[in-house]
Amino acid sequence: MDAWQWQQLALLHGRDLTISTMRAYHDGGERDGQFYDSDFGGGLYAAGDEGLELPNICEAQRAEAAKRAQAIYQPVASRC
Repeated sequence: MDAWQWQQLALLHGRDLTISTMRAYHDGGERDGQFYDSDFGGGLYAAGDEGLELPNICEAQRAEAAKRAQAIYQPVASRC
């Protein structure tokens, strides 16, 4: 359920941790660091993350994870 809690918190911040951000970039040359374009060839490297694979949990556990995430998300001022 912890993984779902952090996923829910990320969604509250506008980020989906299950979506891969892995991309290929040119490694060296005049296009060093730019998104890889095979028209120009050359070396490349991959950067980013593959995204989470969340375990299956029941709807009640998902609701609890969302509740926990909301409690973390609340601004500090509203906790006082």
